[in-house]
Amino acid sequence: MFQLAELSDTLRLPPSTLALSLHKAAAEQIRTIYTDRVVPQLGLAVALYDITKLGQAILRQGSPDHEVKVVFRLVIFRPFVGEVITGTTISCGREAGIRVSMSFFDDIYVHPERFREDTEWSESESLWVWKVNGAELFYDLENHARFRVVDIEFREQTVRSADELEGLARDDKPAMKVVATFAEPGLGLVAWWPDPEAEEV
Repeated sequence: MFQLAELSDTLRLPPSTLALSLHKAAAEQIRTIYTDRVVPQLGLAVALYDITKLGQAILRQGSPDHEVKVVFRLVIFRPFVGEVITGTTISCGREAGIRVSMSFFDDIYVHPERFREDTEWSESESLWVWKVNGAELFYDLENHARFRVVDIEFREQTVRSADELEGLARDDKPAMKVVATFAEPGLGLVAWWPDPEAEEV
């Protein structure tokens, strides 16, 4: 689910960072630019792990900012295809299916064609319901749901700098989308499935 990714960038350090060490100033700027944002083709940057290379700060003519080249590693959220994860159902729709959140990442989608057989849309409840063995199991919102990752989709855009990354973050379309499925035994709402450990107690 989480992995390390090495990136390089040329940072602009504003005059307000002059009182800090170069390493600390660079680390703060990296966190400001990258944390909680999707790095295209990599995933969601969760945290700065470390800085592996730090160049000399250069003052460019006509600019109050210092520039420094830096190589660093980020902790990236990018689930593996086939990985089973538990999140929380946050919205649903007849056409859209169900959206699941990991609290720090909300763009996980289970489309209607990826539900188990005999799952229908309930007009009266405005929820999806799995009809099995004479019972109706509703995909209630704000409940824990277990899903398997089918695909990771990134919005088409090449980002070559921190400025372009900020522009990408302002776009309304999700920069990264996790496509998932409920159509396997044990998947769906966690409450539907007995906990073997709890039964042994």
